[in-house]
Amino acid sequence: MSVRALVMLDDHILVQRLNHPDSVRWFPGGELEFGEPMEAGLLREIAEESTLAVTAITYRFVFDNRFERDGASFHFLEHYFEVTPAGWE
Repeated sequence: MSVRALVMLDDHILVQRLNHPDSVRWFPGGELEFGEPMEAGLLREIAEESTLAVTAITYRFVFDNRFERDGASFHFLEHYFEVTPAGWE
C-alpha cells in the first residue's frame, strides 16, 4: 500500500520525476512501512522527498494500480491526499 500527495496551488500541481532515463512524472509519496498509519507515512514521504511543511491533509481517493516492470507484476493500492503546505493558505 502506498500514499501520494496532491500539492496544488491555483492551477498548478506539484509532480516529481524519478531519477532514471525512462522516468515518468508522479505525485510525491511512496510505500507505507509495516503498521504505519497512512497520514504518518504521507508526512514521512513528503519530508524525504521535499522541504515542504504540511499544515492540512484531506483524504481524496484510492487508485488500484496494477502494472508490470522488468518481467515482474506489481499491485499497489495508492491512497491520495490533498495537502496544504505551510504558507500556502
